[in-house]
Amino acid sequence: KGKIVLDGKDLTPKGVCKHLLKWEAILQDSKLLATKVGNRKEVKLENIETGYPALFTAYTKLFDYLDTRKALLSTCSWGASLVELTTNVVNEYLSAINSIETKSTLSPDAVRLISIGIAEFGEQEYITPYHPLTLAYFTNLVTKVSDDNANSFSSLPKTTLNRLNAEGLLPFVWHA
Repeated sequence: KGKIVLDGKDLTPKGVCKHLLKWEAILQDSKLLATKVGNRKEVKLENIETGYPALFTAYTKLFDYLDTRKALLSTCSWGASLVELTTNVVNEYLSAINSIETKSTLSPDAVRLISIGIAEFGEQEYITPYHPLTLAYFTNLVTKVSDDNANSFSSLPKTTLNRLNAEGLLPFVWHA
């Protein structure tokens, strides 16, 4: 819980990284897809089972994968299995979003759906590593980086290349 093993070495996260990893562990251990933010209720994995069974299954497989490896999404190796799982989550989320009726009030299930990936910690609202947008970004990044094409890095934006490092975490993005 308090250590990261990278290339066979134990690392102890410090400062902001330590807080981010603790928050991520809270979300993962509780199977919490969204925390209570304002008047929106928290969304646990089990809360989407009835309304969005395929998305429930996709997130369940992702959490099971991480639990089996005793790893967080931010500290896990992004091999083909994890990429497949995150791709499935993103695809099922897009399918669920596209099924929402656009000319009526959001149902309770739809409100839970659009709350996924939003959390509040320390009176600050964040977009979490489990948000489908974050998963889509990192899945695409890993796919581009592991592309067999020798020029796979050449198509990545310079800002992205500058941020690539072995200790990079999936972002908790500040949300106004």
